[in-house]
Amino acid sequence: HPYNTFSHIETEFDNLGKVTIDITKTYSDHDIRLINNKVDEIYKELYNEKDTPQENIKRFHDYIINNTIYDSNRSDNNVVEYHSDIAYGPLFEGYAICGGYTDLMQLFLEKMNLKSYRVSSYLHIWNVVEIDDKWYHIDLTWDDPITPDGSNRLSHDYMLIDTKKLLDIEKTQHNFDEDVFIEIKEAN
Repeated sequence: HPYNTFSHIETEFDNLGKVTIDITKTYSDHDIRLINNKVDEIYKELYNEKDTPQENIKRFHDYIINNTIYDSNRSDNNVVEYHSDIAYGPLFEGYAICGGYTDLMQLFLEKMNLKSYRVSSYLHIWNVVEIDDKWYHIDLTWDDPITPDGSNRLSHDYMLIDTKKLLDIEKTQHNFDEDVFIEIKEAN
Protein backbone atom coordinates (compact mmCIF):
# COMPACT_ATOMS: atom_id res chain seq x y z
CA HIS A 1 0.00 0.00 0.00
CA PRO A 2 1.37 3.45 -0.85
CA TYR A 3 0.81 4.69 2.69
CA ASN A 4 3.30 2.11 4.00
CA THR A 5 6.21 3.71 2.15
CA PHE A 6 8.88 5.82 3.76
CA SER A 7 11.25 8.50 2.53
CA HIS A 8 13.95 7.93 5.13
CA ILE A 9 14.89 5.25 7.63
CA GLU A 10 17.64 5.48 10.20
CA THR A 11 18.83 2.86 12.67
CA GLU A 12 20.89 3.29 15.78
CA PHE A 13 22.47 0.63 17.99
CA ASP A 14 23.83 1.18 21.47
CA ASN A 15 26.37 -0.90 23.39
CA LEU A 16 23.59 -2.65 25.35
CA GLY A 17 21.99 -4.01 22.20
CA LYS A 18 19.15 -1.51 22.07
CA VAL A 19 18.06 -0.81 18.51
CA THR A 20 16.29 2.43 17.65
CA ILE A 21 14.61 2.79 14.28
CA ASP A 22 13.49 6.21 13.08
CA ILE A 23 11.16 6.12 10.07
CA THR A 24 10.07 9.16 8.11
CA LYS A 25 6.89 8.14 6.33
CA THR A 26 6.22 9.38 2.82
CA TYR A 27 2.62 10.28 3.64
CA SER A 28 1.63 12.37 6.66
CA ASP A 29 -1.64 11.64 8.48
CA HIS A 30 -2.97 14.95 7.16
CA ASP A 31 -2.08 14.03 3.56
CA ILE A 32 -3.69 10.61 3.98
CA ARG A 33 -6.97 12.18 5.14
CA LEU A 34 -6.99 14.64 2.22
CA ILE A 35 -6.08 11.96 -0.33
CA ASN A 36 -8.64 9.47 0.98
CA ASN A 37 -11.41 12.06 0.85
CA LYS A 38 -10.54 13.03 -2.73
CA VAL A 39 -10.13 9.39 -3.85
CA ASP A 40 -13.54 8.57 -2.32
CA GLU A 41 -15.10 11.51 -4.16
CA ILE A 42 -13.61 10.51 -7.53
CA TYR A 43 -14.39 6.84 -6.94
CA LYS A 44 -18.08 7.59 -6.29
CA GLU A 45 -18.20 9.65 -9.46
CA LEU A 46 -16.41 7.21 -11.78
CA TYR A 47 -16.87 3.66 -10.49
CA ASN A 48 -19.72 1.65 -11.96
CA GLU A 49 -20.39 -1.71 -10.32
CA LYS A 50 -22.11 -2.96 -13.49
CA ASP A 51 -18.95 -2.48 -15.55
CA THR A 52 -16.06 -4.91 -15.85
CA PRO A 53 -12.87 -4.29 -13.90
CA GLN A 54 -11.20 -3.38 -17.19
CA GLU A 55 -13.79 -0.69 -17.93
CA ASN A 56 -13.49 0.80 -14.45
CA ILE A 57 -9.69 0.70 -14.56
CA LYS A 58 -9.75 2.51 -17.92
CA ARG A 59 -12.00 5.20 -16.44
CA PHE A 60 -9.59 5.83 -13.52
CA HIS A 61 -6.56 5.60 -15.84
CA ASP A 62 -8.03 8.22 -18.17
CA TYR A 63 -9.13 10.47 -15.31
CA ILE A 64 -5.65 10.52 -13.80
CA ILE A 65 -3.92 11.21 -17.12
CA ASN A 66 -6.46 13.83 -18.24
CA ASN A 67 -5.96 15.73 -14.98
CA THR A 68 -2.20 15.37 -14.66
CA ILE A 69 0.89 16.68 -16.42
CA TYR A 70 4.16 14.77 -16.28
CA ASP A 71 6.54 16.72 -14.02
CA SER A 72 9.53 16.84 -16.36
CA ASN A 73 11.08 19.69 -14.40
CA ARG A 74 11.47 17.29 -11.47
CA SER A 75 12.55 14.26 -13.49
CA ASP A 76 14.93 16.11 -15.83
CA ASN A 77 16.24 18.99 -13.67
CA ASN A 78 15.67 17.71 -10.11
CA VAL A 79 13.57 20.81 -9.37
CA VAL A 80 10.97 19.90 -6.74
CA GLU A 81 7.97 22.21 -6.97
CA TYR A 82 5.21 19.62 -6.48
CA HIS A 83 4.54 16.42 -4.58
CA SER A 84 4.63 14.69 -7.94
CA ASP A 85 6.26 11.53 -6.59
CA ILE A 86 3.22 10.63 -4.44
CA ALA A 87 -0.56 10.51 -4.96
CA TYR A 88 -0.94 14.03 -3.56
CA GLY A 89 0.72 15.55 -6.65
CA PRO A 90 -1.67 14.31 -9.33
CA LEU A 91 -4.72 14.72 -7.08
CA PHE A 92 -4.17 18.26 -5.80
CA GLU A 93 -1.40 19.84 -7.86
CA GLY A 94 -1.92 18.25 -11.28
CA TYR A 95 1.67 17.00 -11.62
CA ALA A 96 3.17 13.53 -11.35
CA ILE A 97 6.21 11.44 -12.04
CA CYS A 98 6.00 7.65 -12.05
CA GLY A 99 5.62 7.38 -8.26
CA GLY A 100 2.67 9.76 -8.18
CA TYR A 101 0.84 8.10 -11.06
CA THR A 102 1.48 4.65 -9.59
CA ASP A 103 0.46 5.48 -6.01
CA LEU A 104 -2.79 7.09 -7.12
CA MET A 105 -3.71 4.21 -9.43
CA GLN A 106 -2.87 1.78 -6.63
CA LEU A 107 -5.38 3.51 -4.35
CA PHE A 108 -8.13 3.07 -6.95
CA LEU A 109 -7.20 -0.57 -7.60
CA GLU A 110 -7.36 -1.27 -3.87
CA LYS A 111 -10.75 0.46 -3.57
CA MET A 112 -11.97 -1.92 -6.31
CA ASN A 113 -10.67 -4.83 -4.17
CA LEU A 114 -8.41 -6.03 -6.97
CA LYS A 115 -5.19 -7.81 -6.15
CA SER A 116 -2.47 -5.47 -7.34
CA TYR A 117 1.11 -4.39 -6.78
CA ARG A 118 3.43 -1.54 -7.52
CA VAL A 119 6.33 -2.96 -9.54
CA SER A 120 9.65 -1.21 -9.57
CA SER A 121 12.83 -1.43 -11.53
CA TYR A 122 15.96 0.58 -10.84
CA LEU A 123 14.60 3.53 -12.85
CA HIS A 124 10.82 3.24 -12.82
CA ILE A 125 7.64 2.14 -11.03
CA TRP A 126 4.22 1.07 -12.38
CA ASN A 127 1.20 -1.05 -11.44
CA VAL A 128 0.16 -4.63 -12.07
CA VAL A 129 -3.30 -6.01 -11.40
CA GLU A 130 -4.81 -9.47 -11.39
CA ILE A 131 -8.03 -9.92 -13.35
CA ASP A 132 -9.54 -13.37 -13.92
CA ASP A 133 -6.38 -15.11 -12.67
CA LYS A 134 -4.14 -13.23 -15.11
CA TRP A 135 -1.73 -10.39 -14.37
CA TYR A 136 -1.70 -7.17 -16.38
CA HIS A 137 0.59 -4.14 -16.36
CA ILE A 138 -0.66 -0.55 -16.16
CA ASP A 139 1.86 2.21 -16.71
CA LEU A 140 0.20 5.61 -16.55
CA THR A 141 3.53 7.40 -16.86
CA TRP A 142 4.15 5.94 -20.28
CA ASP A 143 0.50 6.46 -21.26
CA ASP A 144 0.92 10.21 -20.56
CA PRO A 145 3.81 10.90 -22.92
CA ILE A 146 5.73 14.13 -23.32
CA THR A 147 5.19 15.25 -26.90
CA PRO A 148 7.62 17.36 -28.92
CA ASP A 149 5.03 20.12 -29.36
CA GLY A 150 4.01 20.08 -25.68
CA SER A 151 0.47 18.91 -26.36
CA ASN A 152 -1.25 16.57 -23.95
CA ARG A 153 -1.88 13.09 -25.24
CA LEU A 154 -3.73 10.15 -23.69
CA SER A 155 -2.49 6.72 -24.68
CA HIS A 156 -3.56 3.19 -23.80
CA ASP A 157 -0.41 1.46 -25.05
CA TYR A 158 0.60 0.42 -21.51
CA MET A 159 -2.84 -0.22 -20.05
CA LEU A 160 -3.74 -3.78 -19.09
CA ILE A 161 -1.07 -5.52 -21.13
CA ASP A 162 0.58 -8.81 -20.28
CA THR A 163 4.27 -9.15 -19.53
CA LYS A 164 5.18 -10.48 -22.96
CA LYS A 165 3.66 -7.45 -24.68
CA LEU A 166 5.25 -5.06 -22.16
CA LEU A 167 8.70 -6.49 -22.74
CA ASP A 168 8.15 -6.62 -26.51
CA ILE A 169 7.56 -2.87 -26.62
CA GLU A 170 9.88 -1.63 -23.84
CA LYS A 171 12.62 -3.38 -21.86
CA THR A 172 14.87 -0.58 -20.64
CA GLN A 173 12.83 0.78 -17.73
CA HIS A 174 10.49 -2.18 -17.23
CA ASN A 175 13.21 -4.66 -16.29
CA PHE A 176 11.79 -5.92 -12.99
CA ASP A 177 13.22 -8.67 -10.81
CA GLU A 178 11.36 -11.87 -11.73
CA ASP A 179 12.49 -13.52 -8.48
CA VAL A 180 10.60 -10.85 -6.54
CA PHE A 181 7.61 -10.39 -8.84
CA ILE A 182 7.07 -14.05 -9.68
CA GLU A 183 3.39 -13.56 -10.60
CA ILE A 184 4.29 -11.50 -13.64
CA LYS A 185 7.16 -13.47 -15.11
CA GLU A 186 7.05 -13.49 -18.89
CA ALA A 187 5.82 -17.10 -18.90
CA ASN A 188 2.46 -16.01 -17.45
